[in-house]
Amino acid sequence: MKIFFLIPLTSLLFAACSNAPGPGDTVIEMYKKMCAAKSIKPMIDYAAPESLPLLEMAAKLYDDKDKGPKLTADLVGRCEKGIKVKEEKVSGDTAVVVMLADDKPTDLRKIDGKWKVTISKNDKKEKSDSQPAIQSDKKDASNADACIDKKLGQVRKEIGPDAVISRAIITEIEESCGGKI
Repeated sequence: MKIFFLIPLTSLLFAACSNAPGPGDTVIEMYKKMCAAKSIKPMIDYAAPESLPLLEMAAKLYDDKDKGPKLTADLVGRCEKGIKVKEEKVSGDTAVVVMLADDKPTDLRKIDGKWKVTISKNDKKEKSDSQPAIQSDKKDASNADACIDKKLGQVRKEIGPDAVISRAIITEIEESCGGKI
């Protein structure tokens, strides 16, 4: 008789746990808010504590009168492509989500039951191992190089010299400086 009571109880527990938003749901919600705001500022609410300084600095770029309009236009373009998850990989309390409109992965970690955007250690290794510091085939490569160095220095000052810089921040810096890291 006890087993018949445990079966519905177990089913109820599984159903209750399955209603929690997954990492893909979290990224979709974050993107919807970013698209509505036309800024990455809402991403700050979804950031892991170690990612806050970096994301706050990147969000400030949207307020820049020179760089802000281009960054906003790029974000709006991604939003117009649709807010759908292309790929989601979960491994315990970490996850990687790739959106259909943006092939760059978003790394997440579960903190207190909520999925939060994190800076991945692999981002730094992939960038340093596979890409040169600046593409030197542009006429103004030295200006882009100086701009990137300055902004990376500011990021390092805020988050520390050994902290990892996320792909999102690197992309924002590249786009604002007109160069590649």
